[in-house]
Amino acid sequence: METSKELKIVIVADNPLFAEMLKKTMSLGLEEDVVIKTLGSADVFLKELESNRVSSDVVVLDYKLNKRAGEEKDCKSVIDQIRRVSPETAIVVISDEKDMLEAAKTLQYGANEYVSKDKFAFSHITNAVKSCLNPSRS
Repeated sequence: METSKELKIVIVADNPLFAEMLKKTMSLGLEEDVVIKTLGSADVFLKELESNRVSSDVVVLDYKLNKRAGEEKDCKSVIDQIRRVSPETAIVVISDEKDMLEAAKTLQYGANEYVSKDKFAFSHITNAVKSCLNPSRS
């Protein structure tokens, strides 16, 4: 980004340690002034989004949310709601799915980028966010 506008990122992931690691990685890797908020539930995020209590330039969305609580949220429905309420928000899906068909599906659902939770995930997440913000440079 060329302006000094504050970049707002929301990480929606049910693993607090993983979310914190993503937050630190992006804080270090992005040159812009950045504010990163983490939320552990898609339901909480969507309620805050719909009531305008949270806004973001980029949402980093875990593919499978709340599976430990038995409340796994369907990635497609979350992306659909984000697109309906805030169509300009970029979406980066991060997942441990090994099937590349699932990655392709998330892009068809409306995600801008897909990052696999592998040993390179933390190095790739910042590039995925940058790609969303500067699509002409990717």
